[in-house]
Amino acid sequence: MSGRRLDLVVAGDSTLMIGEVKWRRSEHFGGPAAVVTETKQPRMRAATAIWLPEHPEWS
Repeated sequence: MSGRRLDLVVAGDSTLMIGEVKWRRSEHFGGPAAVVTETKQPRMRAATAIWLPEHPEWS
């Protein structure tokens, strides 16, 4: 995927969830939402767009 990766792909019924996995000792630098920045969101979308055709059961 040329540098793009998906940390977590979870499927349930007709729902597909893509997630970012990070571990932090504290929320000093922000909580979970702070990890998925405006820069990272398009990258995650691009990685998902590559992943979906490889898994047609979710397209």
